[in-house]
Order: sequence, then C-alpha cells, then structure tokens
Amino acid sequence: MRLILEKLKEYLDIPAVTNFSEPFLKYLYKDFSKFSDYELILSKNLLVVRKKENRSNKFFSAHIDRLGLVLSSKGVEHSNFWGKREYNIKIETGLEIFDRMAIAFNEEHFIPYNEIYDELRKYTNVKVKYVKTDFVKYFMEFIFYNNNDNFKGKKNLAFMLENNFFFDGKFIGGQIDNAISVACLYKLIKDGFDGTVLFTCREEIGLSWKYIEEYFKEENLNVKNLIVLDTTPYPSSSDFENGKIIFRRADSNGKFNIAFIDKLKAYAKDQEIPYAIKVPRGKTELGRLVEFTNGNFNGATIQIPSTNYHSNKEMTNVKCLKNYYKFIKLISNKEELFH
Repeated sequence: MRLILEKLKEYLDIPAVTNFSEPFLKYLYKDFSKFSDYELILSKNLLVVRKKENRSNKFFSAHIDRLGLVLSSKGVEHSNFWGKREYNIKIETGLEIFDRMAIAFNEEHFIPYNEIYDELRKYTNVKVKYVKTDFVKYFMEFIFYNNNDNFKGKKNLAFMLENNFFFDGKFIGGQIDNAISVACLYKLIKDGFDGTVLFTCREEIGLSWKYIEEYFKEENLNVKNLIVLDTTPYPSSSDFENGKIIFRRADSNGKFNIAFIDKLKAYAKDQEIPYAIKVPRGKTELGRLVEFTNGNFNGATIQIPSTNYHSNKEMTNVKCLKNYYKFIKLISNKEELFH
C-alpha cells in the first residue's frame, strides 16, 4: 500500500497529457528496467513489460495518458478536443459531460512542457479560465489569467495539471486516472508477476485499443482474458465506502468475456472482496478492442471507483485501493482463472 501511494505521487509529477505522453512512457521504461527478470518493448504508444522466463498466459493493461491542455494555433484548448480533431474522431459526448470537463479545469494550475520534456518547470505554472465550447468546431477554449509572453509563437505545447496528490489516511486523490493503476502494476511486477503488462497511450481519445491489437497480432496471440485496469466514476464517495471493486459485463461498444467475468466475480466472493457490476454505459479500452476487432480479442475490466472524475480532485478511498490491489495480486497467481 505504501509503495503504491509513493509511486502514484511520483508518477503524477511526470507529464502524460494525451497525445503528449511520451515523457511518461520513457520514464516508465526506465523505471521498469530495474527489474532484471523482465524484458521491455518500447514503441511510440505502447510499453510492454513481460517476464523473460516461464511466462504465463496472463495479460494486464492500463492506459497512462491523462487529460490536460494544449496550446494550438486556435489558442489554449482541452486535450480531448484537440486530439479528436487531429485524428478526425467524432465527438459524441453529451453537453452535461462537457460542462463537467470545463468546470474540472477552470481555475486550475497547469505546467507547460514539450515532448522532449525540456520545458517542464522552465516557466512558473499558469492558471487558466474556461471561456467557451464550440461544438461545431470541436473547440473548448481556455485563457491564461496572466498573459504570458513566454508562450508567444509556440503551438502544440502541452500543459499538464500541477501535481495535486493528497492522502489523508482515508482518501487518496489528485489526477489519479489512471496513474493509480500504473502504480499498482509497478507493485505487481515488483512482487514477481509472471505474465505481461501493457501500458497504452491515447486511451482518452479512444485509440489505445489499436496498440494492444498490434502487439497481440505481432506476437500471434489469441487473447480472450485480458484484464484492463482503470478508474470509474461515481457521484459520491459514499457510493463506494465499503471498498468495492467494479466489474462490467459490457460497455456501449461491446460485450466482454462473460464466462471470464463470472469466474472473477466468484473468486472475489470467495475472497470476501466486495464488488459491484456497473451498467453497460460509457466507453472503455476493452470495449473498443472488442468492437473494432470483431471480438477477436476480449477479456474483463477491473476498475477502482472514484468521485470528481477527470479532474485534479479525483478521489478514491483506502479500502478500495487495498481491495483493488489485493484482488489483482490474487488473480495474478490463480492460473486456472485464465483458462
């Protein structure tokens, strides 16, 4: 538990804005290189960490990118809008969710950096104010409180949220989506996990499934039991005060491996780990993988519930984190669940 919190706090200092997450990917490569029993494969949008010898048929994945801002030719805008516009991805999110996205960043402090990571902390952090959202032009606009001449002439410069990690003995918070899962997987590798971990980029704009598919195809793998780790939103912390973990049978994109999920549920019950089944709304990395590969690859999601989703005040509780990691660790040693 202590190590997971330490790694979470550490990771939130590393820039990972969607489409500009290469610094974090490289940082993780260096961080995991210390484990001599594992081999690492690094590409632009994927880091694979896998056991060298006697590798099992267990696969975990977690996206590493986080939401932020981008200084583009249009101005200061939300990274989600910028990324989807760059890749011609239709924005289907409802007005209510966009309002929450805007409010989440309004009055927050951001730190600029470039892909080489040189400009991080070169300037003092900047405070931004939300201006407007133009749905026709796919543009959510913010402005700096103080006009900063340092950024004149620059474009496609990313701004990460300032590290707001906190732990008060009961609650854990900050921009924990999805660095908290990355920290758990660090602990899992340190504990000797005998399978493969995939760290993906561009999940926040719906592209991360591609990099998983590419890896599975390159390795000639037929994976139907991928475990995808992430946070998942709830209105209030009272909704998960019992420390539950979250399963899904499907999302709005596709149906998951029901037989596999039923095994996981039964095992959670045997281990007296509270859980809930979330209704099949929203979009997940796994759902996209299932949909866009026509079910050739599948698996299950295990999620940690949080409130204040997609903000710098996102929060879960200690009970949830303990059960989240406990369950991940338990199933990682339970070979029969994956067959």
